[in-house]
Amino acid sequence: MDVPDSSHVVQLVIQAAKRMGLDVKTMASGGGCDANVFNRKGIECANLGTGMRAIHTVKEWLDVKDMYASAEMTLEIMKLNGELATKQAEARA
Repeated sequence: MDVPDSSHVVQLVIQAAKRMGLDVKTMASGGGCDANVFNRKGIECANLGTGMRAIHTVKEWLDVKDMYASAEMTLEIMKLNGELATKQAEARA
C-alpha cells in the first residue's frame, strides 16, 4: 500500500504532528492490512505506526507510553479533521 503524501489523510497526520511539535516520516508498507481493503474500495486510509517492536514475532512488544502517544496523535487528527469539516461547512453556508 502506498498512500501519497499529498492525500488528505496523510496531510491530516502531518498537520496534527506539527501541532503537537512532532516530526513524522511517511513510508510505503508491504504486507497485508485492513487499510488495503478500504483503499481498494475508494476509502482513503493509511496506517499510523504505534511504536511496536519485533513486529509479528513471539517477542513483539509495545511500550505503553508509545501507545498513549499514538492515542494522543489520533485525537489530534480527529480534532483537526473536525475543524476542517466545520470550516468547509461554514464556507458552503
